Order: sequence, then structure tokens, then C-alpha cells
Amino acid sequence: MATVQASACFHPRSCLTAGATVLAISIAIGGCPPSPPATICRDDSDCPAGRCDPNGHYCYLDDVGRDGAIADVGADGDALASDGGLDAAFDATATDAACHRFGPVVQIAAAASATCVRNAIGEVKCWGGNAYGELGLGDTLKRGDSTVEMGCHLPTVDLGGHQATAIAAGFNHFCALLEDGSLRCWGKNRYGQLGLGDTMSRGAEPQHMGNALPAVPLGIDAGIAQIAAGGDHTCVLFDNRVIKCWGLNIHGQLGLGDTYNRGDGIYDGGCDAGGPDAAVDCEMGTRLSAARILADAGSGADAGATRILAGANHSCAVLVDGHIKCWGYNGNGLLGLGDTFSRADQSNELEEHLPNVQMEES
Repeated sequence: MATVQASACFHPRSCLTAGATVLAISIAIGGCPPSPPATICRDDSDCPAGRCDPNGHYCYLDDVGRDGAIADVGADGDALASDGGLDAAFDATATDAACHRFGPVVQIAAAASATCVRNAIGEVKCWGGNAYGELGLGDTLKRGDSTVEMGCHLPTVDLGGHQATAIAAGFNHFCALLEDGSLRCWGKNRYGQLGLGDTMSRGAEPQHMGNALPAVPLGIDAGIAQIAAGGDHTCVLFDNRVIKCWGLNIHGQLGLGDTYNRGDGIYDGGCDAGGPDAAVDCEMGTRLSAARILADAGSGADAGATRILAGANHSCAVLVDGHIKCWGYNGNGLLGLGDTFSRADQSNELEEHLPNVQMEES
């Protein structure tokens, strides 16, 4: 913990400077960046330790070339590009032109590599690792390991003018449910977890985001009640209590009774869709089956779920009768079924054959 000279922004063109005691975790989302000795400037000559923002007339730090030679390593062991010296690329014109207040934050979602928050008016900001474009900022530069990258200088994710009503985080991808009912996902897409019929990551190039980021085709008229992102798979719960999942399925975590990935554009026969959208049409939309998760036969309860949760390689749902069912990878018994056998990677392991998690004596 240290006392620093920190800036707080209360108006788009004014920053008030005051001493503040801050913790490392208090990253001051939406606040103005810490100031070098000169806090009022006309040009860069007034800022010996940084540059002058011509709009706000305050100095901001410029640690040129910081960690430009350090490379990231992905969760799957792949060597990833370095951040290229993020601060060297920063410029007042490359960030928010005006310092505006972002808060209050109403939701936070933490991935393996990054963190995103959503505010009360549906804006999203993300920071951390960005090797796959998971920050949704049109590049692969890390954010958050220098004070000049946060606050005013951390852009909001371009959602094409839409407001996010919910966000979810996987290992290296994020999804946002928008006010128009559509679902948009960005970041790593090696297994089709973005649901776009290919394995191309989104968010690493400027043309990936905004209106250029496609909605996930889900092929159902019901609204989305909840979204959940697992390690490399994604699930949604619809208002009609149906669950659909896509992405990595090596352990049956999609709840479909097999181990075929969905959403990656790689499919095995039985599909005659043609044209440029064939890769999506054969796996997503109406072709994407609902997870086969039902209440126990004879329970008298309607089939379906009221809540979903996606883990690294497994998924769980709370059913309308209050029971819990989990499926997918079962190492260490994380499905709660008294053994270590994965479930839903075979067709005879679902519906009435998938036991409830026992929470009390029967």
C-alpha cells in the first residue's frame, strides 16, 4: 500500500488532483490517470514525465517500451505474441477523448487471462491478458499492468452501440448478452466457443468488433435468461428452460451424448446446407440441439432448468424441481455422483440416466 498523487475525474473536461491512499487492486476504473509533476499543461514540454492531453489539459505517464520483449504463453502451451510495448503505442488520441465516469459497476466476470466489468448503463471494460483479443479492443496488447492503461485510458468494448445486460467469462473468451436479445462473444475460438462456425478468434483486429461482430445463431425464438462460459465452451439458458451449449466437447460438457465439438465449422455428415453459411448452419442455429437434461421421470415437475453454470470442462444446471444435474468431466468426482466417470459423452448417459446430485439423504 502506498500514498500516490492520484487523479479523480468528475466532468469530461476536468480532473481534480488529490493525494489518495490506494491498494494495488484499486485500479480506479473510469478515473483519470495518475499525473506526473506538471498537472496542468499546454503541450508535451509541460510534462517532463509524460505527455499532455490537449482535451483535459493534464499530463499522463508514458513508460515507453515497457515489457515489449516479454511474450505470453497460452493455456494450451502455444507461444503468443508480445504486447509490442503497449505504452509506446499509447497516445491521447488512441484512448477516450474525454475522461468520463464509468461506474457504478454492476457485474464482474473473471477469465483465466483477463477481467471484464459491466456498468449500470451497459458499457463493458476489460483488462489483463489479450493474446486472443479477449479484451475486445481490436488488438492483442495487454492492459492493466501500468497505470497509464487504466482509468480514462482503458477504452470500453465496442458493442456496436448496444448495451450489455449480462456478461460471462470463459478461459480466454467473453460473451455479452445485449439489450436487443442477441449474444456476442469474442476472444479465443480454437474449439468454436464463440459459436460462429469457425475457429478464428475475434477481438484482436479493429474490424472484429462493433457491428462486425456477428450474433451467435441459436435457432430458438425464446429469450435468453442466462449465459455461462466454461473453459472452452459456452452455454445459454432460455426463458423456456431449454439449455444449449457449444464449443469444446471432449468430455461431453455440451450435454449432447457425444464428444463432437459444436460451433467450429467441423461437422460429420448428415448436413446438406450449402453456401457461405454452411459451416454455421450445420452446427449452430436450429441444428444445435438442446442439452438433454430433464427432471427425473415421474417427479411430476416440468422438464427444464432454472439456472446453469459452466466449469472448465463440465456443466451443471438447477432443475425446476430443485435438483441439480452435472455432466462432462468428472475428475476428482466434481459431478458429485460418487465416482469419477464422465457423463454425457455417450448417448445413454443423459435424461433419466443422468443422476441428480445427492444433497441430502433420500
